[in-house]
Amino acid sequence: MAFDYRFPTLSTLAFLLAAPAAQAELTSSEVWSDWKEYMSSLGYDMVGVESTNSQGLTIEGMKMNVDLPQGEGQFEIDMGTMQFIDQADGSVRIDMSEVWRLGFNVTSIDAENISGQVLYTHKGTDLVVSGDPSQLKYEFKADSIEFKLDDLTVDGTPVGTDIFAMTVAISDAASTTDMTIGDTRSYTQSMSIAATTYDVNFKEPEGSALFDMQGAINNLKFAGDSVIPLVADFEDMPNLLKAGFAFAGGYSYAGGSAAISFDGPDGSGTMNTTSEGGAFDMNMSEAGLTYVTSADAITVNALMNEFPIPISFEADRATFKFGIPMVKSDDPQDFAFGTSFEGFQMSDTIWGLFDPASQLPRDPATVILDLKGKAKVLFDFLDPAQASIIEESGEVPGELNALDVTNVTVDAVGARLTGSGAFTFDNSDTETFDGLPKPLGAIDFQLLGANGLIDKLTGMGLLPQEQATGARLMLGLFASPGEGEDSLVSKIEINEEGHVLANGQRLQ
Repeated sequence: MAFDYRFPTLSTLAFLLAAPAAQAELTSSEVWSDWKEYMSSLGYDMVGVESTNSQGLTIEGMKMNVDLPQGEGQFEIDMGTMQFIDQADGSVRIDMSEVWRLGFNVTSIDAENISGQVLYTHKGTDLVVSGDPSQLKYEFKADSIEFKLDDLTVDGTPVGTDIFAMTVAISDAASTTDMTIGDTRSYTQSMSIAATTYDVNFKEPEGSALFDMQGAINNLKFAGDSVIPLVADFEDMPNLLKAGFAFAGGYSYAGGSAAISFDGPDGSGTMNTTSEGGAFDMNMSEAGLTYVTSADAITVNALMNEFPIPISFEADRATFKFGIPMVKSDDPQDFAFGTSFEGFQMSDTIWGLFDPASQLPRDPATVILDLKGKAKVLFDFLDPAQASIIEESGEVPGELNALDVTNVTVDAVGARLTGSGAFTFDNSDTETFDGLPKPLGAIDFQLLGANGLIDKLTGMGLLPQEQATGARLMLGLFASPGEGEDSLVSKIEINEEGHVLANGQRLQ
């Protein structure tokens, strides 16, 4: 099922409950009119019975529904009764039913029909809108919010809470949304949640498989800016991006934990994880899509009944980043990929499986890969029609123009490999390298402690002597002595003639 940007995330719901603080007079009818206009521009159909009174206006039986893209289903929000109340200071307070019903009816990738509803319950809620029709500030807070799966049906068969249950509970939530309306709608949003807990339980209806997961996230925060065209067709993302749609923002949290237990035909066990914080940032615009995630002070402890020992490891930090162009262009566009695992340590119990005598250094290990470059996108891959044509025809969807290897680092068991370099690619020559664009450039490596590691592995019996000899010969072929003891350097180069060289010696 394709992702629909209209499907309400927590921050979207915060806008529905909550989404510059001028002191101008603002009326309830102006807020309600803008709300209707905005949600209609996103494709929502809105129904409800409007009535006015001395305080403002009331909407009875308010519902909003939208079709998911490509005929994959529908989504509906039943908000009950809402009151837009004019305040003496020129602001508008919005009161609403304590329980909303979020209904869904979708077709899964397995062609199953899945329908049901989630109950959205909020308590201690306060929502005030101020400003004027072109500059609105929504200020929202709630003592508690709960999302709870209330009803689920799969292919016409009801699935009870004894089979599948899900609850997300939030405490002390607050958000502010500054909205500017002109040629587009521009938003500046911030949100904070003191504590979030979640509980998911599944039991196989006609079997013994079980899955339980409980967890918590502390001090979750969000900040972001977005621009949405006044008429937004989220089923046509390429043109939406060209019309100015953009988002830049992210989440951070101060710590989290999860506990998982499972039992099934492939095994059973438990797992517990913790972290001391992390972040997720996203940028999306015509210039491209970028994700950056990180987590700090991670610990994982697992016990698999089919595995003889507990599994336990930790890491100081883990990161992942991914950036790609979004729309077709005749000019090269930026892309990036990176991942790192720093300060990785296994428990002595795991080490003991293959190094009982502690011959290998057990210092924390680090693995880093950081790449960036330029590429041409030859079709709008967010357009399902174009993507289908490319898939059926087997045409090349893009061209690689340049690749910078910013950082390669592997530091473990007493050896350290580092490298960096850059290549450009000639897409007019796909013969020199058997169908691949011809590269030109070089990458420099430095390897410390390789011979010492080979000696230790040989002494432990993990590396036979003949293989150790072969490894040393390969190092001699690709590398030369560097500065310092047990140091090797290597320059892998591809020249204009398409020759592959190692320290000036031709390999191909």
